[in-house]
Amino acid sequence: MVAADGSVISMPTEFDDFSLKADRDYSDIEDEEAVKNVMILQNAMENNGFTGYQGEWWDYSDTVEYEAVDFEP
Repeated sequence: MVAADGSVISMPTEFDDFSLKADRDYSDIEDEEAVKNVMILQNAMENNGFTGYQGEWWDYSDTVEYEAVDFEP
């Protein structure tokens, strides 16, 4: 993740890290800034109707189901 100026924001792990540090139990994350940032993301996503996957801090799903639509560009 990056800030508006393009600088990298500290998060618990890199994207698609499948270690135990990637889950939503942040007790093993020593970087307090990373925990603060991931909580901002989590609150924003959940407050807007998304549900997080417990095993990956970056993985969210929309809680609304949509019908498939045929589309041709």
